Amino acid sequence: MSQAYMLQPVNATCELFGSPRRRNCVAEPDLSELMRDPMTLALMAADRVDHRELNALFTQLRSHLR
Repeated sequence: MSQAYMLQPVNATCELFGSPRRRNCVAEPDLSELMRDPMTLALMAADRVDHRELNALFTQLRSHLR
C-alpha cells in the first residue's frame, strides 16, 4: 500500500474518556484523501456508486451545514 494512504501518528493532546494526556494519536484522513483511496474506489465501483453523483450529494450537504 502506498505510504500516502496510511494514517500517520502525531503527538497531540488527546482527551480519551475525559482524561487529557499527551499521547500519540492517529491523524484522520480528510474526505478528499478517503475519496482517492484505492479501497474506497474499489468499494464504490463494486457498489456502482457514481463519483459525480456522490460529489453532488456532498456539495448539497455542505450547503445545508453552512
